[in-house]
Amino acid sequence: MLTPTGYLADTLPKDIMLNQNDLNSTTNRSKAQSVEQAASFKQQADQEVDYKTRKEIASKYRISLPTLHKHTLDGMPSFKVGKRRLYNPVDVAEYIAAKNKK
Repeated sequence: MLTPTGYLADTLPKDIMLNQNDLNSTTNRSKAQSVEQAASFKQQADQEVDYKTRKEIASKYRISLPTLHKHTLDGMPSFKVGKRRLYNPVDVAEYIAAKNKK
């Protein structure tokens, strides 16, 4: 059995005792969760999308940068990284297809 020392000894009730097995099981659970999170991040990285810049999207669809800006303001999916605005090509294609159906 371990007894709390230092700050914990002052803040915890005196009847609380820490068991080494409890500490080991908590540590093992924490390690297992970390491994699961790492596997999840790896899966996300494997499915990584090649995001495109404003110029790349504008040249692909043969539109000007001001027109692309107008579409972005109208709801074309994009996000900013620092000062750069990036687009997911799949989301852009879906947006344009939906716009053309109207």
